Amino acid sequence: MPRDPGFSLLEALVALGLLAAVSATALHVLFSGVHSAREAAYRTQAVRLAEELIERARLVPPAERATALDGGGWRRVGRCPAPDPEARARGDRLALDAWRAEIACTLPAAEARIDAEADRLAVAIRWRPAHAEEPAEVSLEARL
Repeated sequence: MPRDPGFSLLEALVALGLLAAVSATALHVLFSGVHSAREAAYRTQAVRLAEELIERARLVPPAERATALDGGGWRRVGRCPAPDPEARARGDRLALDAWRAEIACTLPAAEARIDAEADRLAVAIRWRPAHAEEPAEVSLEARL
């Protein structure tokens, strides 16, 4: 009896195994790229928020800076609250509560630290990305 020219079960299983290995590798590379892009976006947002606070602090007279900027170590920023349109309408130059609210809405499990002196300001923001063992952190320091 002549042999059928189709694939054997072993050949089909080997081809299926190779396809599964290549697919798993491609998915891993894809998810790693998505994770890296998300981390870069978080870092960019943290730098933007720190720079924004530094620029706001430059508007405050030097004698008022130390009291206007509450320091005191890491402070958890809490949940993302509803926007307060009156905070900007009041003309509050620093609006620290609004600044912290923006951090809470932008970064996961975020904390902020502000160290202020009359002529220097250090802002640090850290957050815990999903599935990360260690928190990520951005620190900026500026002379005012």
